Amino acid sequence: MTISLRTARALQRARSRLRDVAAAAHARRVATVERAALTRAELDARAEVTFDDAAATLAHATSVRAFDQAALQLDASAAELRAAEHELACATQAAEISAAAVRLRAQQVRATEALVERLDEARASSEQRLEQRTADDRAGRRRTPTP
Repeated sequence: MTISLRTARALQRARSRLRDVAAAAHARRVATVERAALTRAELDARAEVTFDDAAATLAHATSVRAFDQAALQLDASAAELRAAEHELACATQAAEISAAAVRLRAQQVRATEALVERLDEARASSEQRLEQRTADDRAGRRRTPTP
């Protein structure tokens, strides 16, 4: 059973829409990666300041409490950095998955476009053969002498 041209075009439009939806989802995921990278960069800069403050605190430390405060500041900064790195890794992985989905949808659209093209060509050649046959029939009728 062959697929009709109308059905193939409807399938092509549907797959194009699905590709567009996948592309929009991918764009959102890429934006999330960019935000996570920006957050990570800000935390890196803040960690540098925290390390400098901890070094100053340790240089002027007069008690064990000052050492503990410096350690707490460094630990908090390191925890924030680890969380930001984890968020960036998760966002990057999600963006890679969505990019694969966009590639798959684009491949499906191309396959459907090729199908529509083949069906169009088959229809056109069929119409051309039919027109040629009709023209041959008409030409054959004219040549027959009438008594």
